[in-house]
Amino acid sequence: MTDTKLYVINVQKKCNWGNKLSKELEHMFSISKNSDAQMLTFFSDNPAAIINDCIERRKVKHVVLHDIGIETVNLLKQLDVKSNEIEIHICKY
Repeated sequence: MTDTKLYVINVQKKCNWGNKLSKELEHMFSISKNSDAQMLTFFSDNPAAIINDCIERRKVKHVVLHDIGIETVNLLKQLDVKSNEIEIHICKY
């Protein structure tokens, strides 16, 4: 309806590089595909830097994070949201 692109960004720890994809990652890919979203997977020990880069490069207006407790709180503190037009949403499954 809004003619916007949907991205699913997954940041795995660097130590997972080269490991076989997990069922969780395969499930996320399937949901992304069914939602007509582009899934991006990165390997980094600094997820905030990856998300900040994606926000800037793709002119993101909404960020939806999975609530995983204290890790989500820490990530929120590290996000560099430079615009009041960007909304951050936390969801629980």
